[in-house]
Amino acid sequence: MKYSAVLHWLIGIAIAATAIAVSFHFDDSVRDFMMEYQNPAMRNFMRYVSLLGDWPLHALAGLALLGVAWRRGSEQWTRIFLAMLLAMMLAGVAGTVIKWTVPRARPSVHADSRWGGPRFSSKYD
Repeated sequence: MKYSAVLHWLIGIAIAATAIAVSFHFDDSVRDFMMEYQNPAMRNFMRYVSLLGDWPLHALAGLALLGVAWRRGSEQWTRIFLAMLLAMMLAGVAGTVIKWTVPRARPSVHADSRWGGPRFSSKYD
């Protein structure tokens, strides 16, 4: 590898590490700011962004744009949108397979249950 390529990689790694450190440093400040200046309109807007930002809307938009590109005869844009849809489908399948095969670590919920004698409700007192 050339010296300049190594230097570029080191600069990129330094920038990424700095960005991560800064984001952790200001995490509490940003959270407090967001909690202090909330309003219902922004909360509703962000709820819709979250709901509409899921994969079905992206798939519909991709299919619509694929149809427009195909209809206009643009082979380049048809390939781009087809590749986008294929990448989205592969990412979804890969995510699902990973979720099924590599479960998250969960804390143990085992509780020793012993028989402690009969339990009576207050109606028997």
